[in-house]
Amino acid sequence: MARRTIILVISIFYCLAIYSQLCPTRLRTSMIENTDVAYHGEYAYIRTAKPRFSWVVPSSGNGTMQKSYRIQVASGKYNFACDDVDVWDSKKVYSNQSVAVAYGGNPLQSGKSYYWRVMTWDSNGVQSGWSEPKLFLTADTLDESPSYYPLMKTMERPARTYVCDKYMMVDFGNDAFAQLTLRMTTPPVKDDSLVVHLGERCKDGRVDRKPGGSIRYSRYNVPIHKG
Repeated sequence: MARRTIILVISIFYCLAIYSQLCPTRLRTSMIENTDVAYHGEYAYIRTAKPRFSWVVPSSGNGTMQKSYRIQVASGKYNFACDDVDVWDSKKVYSNQSVAVAYGGNPLQSGKSYYWRVMTWDSNGVQSGWSEPKLFLTADTLDESPSYYPLMKTMERPARTYVCDKYMMVDFGNDAFAQLTLRMTTPPVKDDSLVVHLGERCKDGRVDRKPGGSIRYSRYNVPIHKG
């Protein structure tokens, strides 16, 4: 009996230790997750002085739910280690909300960088660890418009290319808004033209010219001049 009691106590403490190592993940600011990643030198800037925070609640697999959370926002990543939360501390809030939680501090300043983190408590009162601090940057103008990932123009090469009979099939894999760039070498003959078919669906190894519905297709005649 004593052995069973010892084993049970050890098992309980082991489970609590494992859960305490879990922490919230996939932190999002104004519904943007990769606020700490630069896309060709550009960040997804937050355009409001009162952002909303979201996270994925940690789970130990036993069906528990979030019952409380605590959010901290600081001007630097290492402020947390020094217990210098200089922007906002929500303290413990009794709520199961983990999506679009409103920032409750003084309005954030434009053109600044901030870090935030969150911890949660489950329905058994077990506290998670702090999440990793997440960087986000505010835009130079806080006009309350939706935040978005920067749109960048890049050169994309085809996923597949093959030649059949008198045409060339070029498949880019995924459709997107783009500009097509063609480089051709032609013999010194009279002027001619090149027919380009652009579409979102393939059929029998070619661009489907009658896809139907909202699937797009266009045909272009590109003049080719001697020389």
